Amino acid sequence: MKFVLVTDPLSASVVRKRLASTGAVDIKVGTFTSLIDSLSELWLVPDIEDDFEQILSDRVLETSNAFWSESIKVDRVGSLSSVESSLRLILASLPLNKTLELLKDDSTRVARYYNDLVKLFDSMKHCRPRIQLIAESWLKIADLQSIESVELICAPELLALELWQTEIIEKVLSLNIAKSDSFSINSVLTEIYQPNPHMNQDVSCLNQNLFNVSDLHSTYDPSNIHWLTCRDSLQETEVVVGMLKKALDSGVDPSEIAVIVPRISEIESTLPALMNYVGILSSNKHAVKSAYQWELQLIKDCLIYFQEHRECGDAYSPMSLAAILTNPLMPWSKYTSQKYSDICFKGAFRKPLAELVLPEADCAILEILCYDSVSTWDTWLEKILEHLKFPNDARCASKKRCVDSIDDLKLYQTQINQIDLNQQLALLINQIQPKHFPFENENTGELQNGILILDESEVLLSPVKHLFILGFNQGCYEVTPNRKGIFTKSNWQHLSMLTDLQFDRTSVKQNHLQALFKNNLSKASHSITLFLSEQGFDGSTIHPSATLLDMALCFQPVEKVKPEVLLKSVKSSDIQLPFLTFEKAIPSTKHQPVIELSDIELGLDLIEINQDKEGNQRTESPSSLNDMLVSPLAWFLSRQGLTGKGWDIQELSVSLQGTIAHKVFELQFDAKNKFSLDDYSILFKEAVAIEAPFLLTSFWRIERLQLKNEIQKSLIPFVEWCQDQKWNIKETELEMLGSLWGLPLRGFADSIFENNTAILILDYKKSKSDKRLKMLNEGFDLQTCIYRELYQQMTRTNVINIQSGYYTLNDCKLLVDGIGGSNSAGIEQIRPNVSLEDQSENAIEQVKSRIEELRKGKITLNSSDDQKIWNDLGIAAEYIFERHPLVKHFMKSEGEQ
Repeated sequence: MKFVLVTDPLSASVVRKRLASTGAVDIKVGTFTSLIDSLSELWLVPDIEDDFEQILSDRVLETSNAFWSESIKVDRVGSLSSVESSLRLILASLPLNKTLELLKDDSTRVARYYNDLVKLFDSMKHCRPRIQLIAESWLKIADLQSIESVELICAPELLALELWQTEIIEKVLSLNIAKSDSFSINSVLTEIYQPNPHMNQDVSCLNQNLFNVSDLHSTYDPSNIHWLTCRDSLQETEVVVGMLKKALDSGVDPSEIAVIVPRISEIESTLPALMNYVGILSSNKHAVKSAYQWELQLIKDCLIYFQEHRECGDAYSPMSLAAILTNPLMPWSKYTSQKYSDICFKGAFRKPLAELVLPEADCAILEILCYDSVSTWDTWLEKILEHLKFPNDARCASKKRCVDSIDDLKLYQTQINQIDLNQQLALLINQIQPKHFPFENENTGELQNGILILDESEVLLSPVKHLFILGFNQGCYEVTPNRKGIFTKSNWQHLSMLTDLQFDRTSVKQNHLQALFKNNLSKASHSITLFLSEQGFDGSTIHPSATLLDMALCFQPVEKVKPEVLLKSVKSSDIQLPFLTFEKAIPSTKHQPVIELSDIELGLDLIEINQDKEGNQRTESPSSLNDMLVSPLAWFLSRQGLTGKGWDIQELSVSLQGTIAHKVFELQFDAKNKFSLDDYSILFKEAVAIEAPFLLTSFWRIERLQLKNEIQKSLIPFVEWCQDQKWNIKETELEMLGSLWGLPLRGFADSIFENNTAILILDYKKSKSDKRLKMLNEGFDLQTCIYRELYQQMTRTNVINIQSGYYTLNDCKLLVDGIGGSNSAGIEQIRPNVSLEDQSENAIEQVKSRIEELRKGKITLNSSDDQKIWNDLGIAAEYIFERHPLVKHFMKSEGEQ
């Protein structure tokens, strides 16, 4: 049997077809892995199970005094990966018939780490990866009689072999029995691997000079080789697909085009998908898919939710729960996921499920998620698994993978059971790192009428006219430093000197890459187009591949080399290359019409249509009327439910700080709770548990402590002021109902105080007083006016002295009018410049005007200068505009009313 050794499956397919066309028989073509399989069959080598990873994992976890002993307690997955990568790199350079020896001098960190790995290998009883064990077994019996003789024929220098692989090749070659027809096979291989005989001058110049320092004295500008810069890899893909489409439409045969992409990149999946979308068949890579490990993400999210519940008691964690509810493995549709997440954020899952009227099938898993009280996380997760919906293709996600992951976590927990359970959960969560992974369909392969797509590690053997190379950026198409394992390049060089093993193989890899890249370039005859991105998807700048300098030296003198001169932006209209054209803009003699926005006229009562399910007029609130005052469109969108459905990140925002501060003041003055300032820590913790339980976790300790101190600094002087001025609390968070200006109203007053002469309705604001005071003085305060009117209607008595105002927590100032008293320690009492009625006069007039317009069906749009106008009046309009992005998109020009 003759065995032709090639670099990759694609090369094997090409060589196999060419040999078959010559009538050659009894020839096997394959990669090194196929060679090992053939040798084991011919010499009857017993099969060996691949236990390397499991044995390594067991021995690593058993070791207590190695360099990984502490880090593995914190990051088991990452530590195991580093140890495994390091040992694999060492074994790749270790001859099969040798073993590792300890370094006598272990005074350096590198030597100690190396010795730890040697001891680990000894504890594994010298277990290697399966293919090395099979090769080692064959090497021991290679001189014995085989079922059939083997003649090995190697392809040219494109093979990249490790040292132990070279050992096998040399042994097989020594067994070769020369046969007469081997010359014809070598002739076919030589023909396959030779450069394209029809390459033009530009490609020939690149092929001859690449990776050879040029002695040019003048600059040569190639017209058939192009380096195009794009915004990002997505634009690269879009541009090349457009060029491919135009090439095919112009009559170019698919077999005359090849595309090379970076290995393990998003382009590997997006390019074939986009090509197939526009009707272009992609060969070799047409069925590559990518899947996200949603089952691992679900386990991780569940553990986070479980930990938050355990740490915060009965605390409600809507963000964590919503992440679980929207996982694709949940037994409901995407629409239902969004609906349940909305219910979650509204806090409705605090209620019994019977009150929510949900499908019975969904209630089964919701009952487990929201209400099931279990003692252990693994029991809880196993209950959840029984209700999940897994895809038909088990490679995407499977129940078995979930069970295996839970078993691994349980095993790891037994090894860290000496620490607190919360810390255990944190470590377990850290072990789960979901990621995207590629997989291929069973039908992958070459297509006769498809465009061939290769990755940068594959060899292009078929001659083509046009070659496209994507992702020509830093880290691709160049030899990069080996970042796997714990040793750096200099560490490997040092270890090579100490052990006489060739750990540093940078030069070998460099030679292989250069030969591979030159081979692929030499297969083009007409044009070569290279694409590179200017930035990543996160906006970060990325640089060209280091090989760009080598390519520049093919066309520029060494002393004047400027690689950046080769680069042309794909947005440039003066680029002249095949299959890429730009439509020239035709100067227009007519001015483009300017779209002028005008107020919306709907012709129906927009107040009247705001009804609840029973057909009753929906109530307005001080905040909704404030929206109406600033932006009728914002009010309309909000009342119709046309608001953003996105999730905000979990953060301690200004509004949340205010909400917590309100709850602290409410609990302090609520007679039922009977909190005192001496119990402030308990009071604050209770408020946080109600409004923001995530702040109780250790991650938010600094922010929680800072907010606690800020609120305490405003609470203590206010309590003392109330005591000094003889104000007694009457109500907290009082629901107030009534009507004003023909509208039903509903609001909640923060607090109502009373003394012998007056009633004081006070609202707390987690801000400073400057803007609030300006709003009062300009007559645009709406809230306190509404509360005074509603309180008068509710009490049904003619209370003459009803006062109102604000207490601004960030500077401890009271903005009140009509009450006596003086400043107390830590509190400054400020009286607005206008009377109590004048503080709301302009706001009331404007709201009445808005109501009249809305009843006629008119929605007045904002202008682009409204934000400044309202800010000058003390109203923070930007918060309203940010909540309603559509308002910004439909603003009239500046100054237009």
